[in-house]
Amino acid sequence: MAISVDTAVVRWTVTPADNVDITSAAFTPANDSLLVVCVESDTSDGSAITISVSGGSLTWTNRVERDLGDAGANSGHASIWTAPVGTGASMTVSVRRTTTGGGTNRISAKVYLVTGQHASPIGAVGEGSSTTNDITPTVFTSTGENSYGFGAACDWSANGIPVSSDLTEDGADYSLAISVVDGFKDLGASGAESMNFDAFDVAAATWNWAALEILAAAAADTLFAQGVC
Repeated sequence: MAISVDTAVVRWTVTPADNVDITSAAFTPANDSLLVVCVESDTSDGSAITISVSGGSLTWTNRVERDLGDAGANSGHASIWTAPVGTGASMTVSVRRTTTGGGTNRISAKVYLVTGQHASPIGAVGEGSSTTNDITPTVFTSTGENSYGFGAACDWSANGIPVSSDLTEDGADYSLAISVVDGFKDLGASGAESMNFDAFDVAAATWNWAALEILAAAAADTLFAQGVC
């Protein structure tokens, strides 16, 4: 069973006080799906931030993040979170900043609804930073065939809406705060994987990026889902 990604949940963004949720529109994921949430946040006080994700009475896990708490990182925050869904029901997803910057720093988030994933879906992760405008870093070495890669990136310089040459992308710009781009792609054969993050125009950027591999269902998973075994 091949992985499929539903992008219907619209990106949401707010500049909230600390410990105040920003919440998505309601949606209903498929049974036995996986939610992948990409989060970006501005940071303006020279310190790392803490983000939490909740919703749907699900178990949420921060799979990878990049911000000022990491050696060599730039300002801004990028993280990718996942939660497995058993029985799908109407729900929302909430993101909260629990430290620093309340009322001044933008938070933006995007939900991806994934089906066709492996029973143990989490593969490789990677993170990094750059001040080059248009980057295509090697993000990780994938661990499975036909897995999907998800990327989340924040340009703290807020140059304009970023794009990507190799991801199905969702980008946004929040003037004088951050520019963001998320996306995904079919990785095909396993090996060294790259992702492109291209800031607006040609000015120097301030990238923090995070990347996650989601593994495709094995044959036994597919047969079980079809009731064959």
